[in-house]
Amino acid sequence: MGSLTIRPQSTSRGDTIPLAILMLSGAGIATWTLASAAGRIAELVGGGPVRVRAQLAGTDAGARIAAGAPELPIEIETARLVVPDPTMTTVVPLVLEQVLLGLVVLIVIACLLAVAASIMRGRVFSSANTRLVGAAGAAALLGAWLVPLCATVGANDAIAQLLGSGLVGAVFVVEPFALVSIAFVVAIAITTFGVGDRLRRDTDGLV
Repeated sequence: MGSLTIRPQSTSRGDTIPLAILMLSGAGIATWTLASAAGRIAELVGGGPVRVRAQLAGTDAGARIAAGAPELPIEIETARLVVPDPTMTTVVPLVLEQVLLGLVVLIVIACLLAVAASIMRGRVFSSANTRLVGAAGAAALLGAWLVPLCATVGANDAIAQLLGSGLVGAVFVVEPFALVSIAFVVAIAITTFGVGDRLRRDTDGLV
């Protein structure tokens, strides 16, 4: 009676090329994000005026859309404010926003690059890949909450400085669809890699 041994298959050229492109793209995105965050932090701690993006949730205002045109009523959802002399209570949350953004992007891309490298070596389903996918998903979910939270804290303080009062005008905005989508994709990915890893262990040494 013959025996059947299940051996891991190496990836083909058709699989390797897209994975290599994905890895190069991920490295490029990480580099661009970190450079952008570093530039923003340099602006925030440079001592001069800083630009602050604020979600204003339908604030009424008036604006002229052309020279000599009458002022029209408009509704402002997002504004970019210029704070001439920001205090530390404005700068610190905005710096933390950039640090968290860079850290989250770095963790997510590093985990996914490690998974891609493992797949290129012919090992798709493993406990290590399952943990890497879970870590990337957890970092993405936390970042989706914490990054806009820090931005909102900084924007609120900037508005208070500009108005010369304790009024708070910016709102904390998180897209629920984006959070649900991230959570769904992460759950599916973890389940897929987890089931695949169990099937791999069950078939190891199958005769």
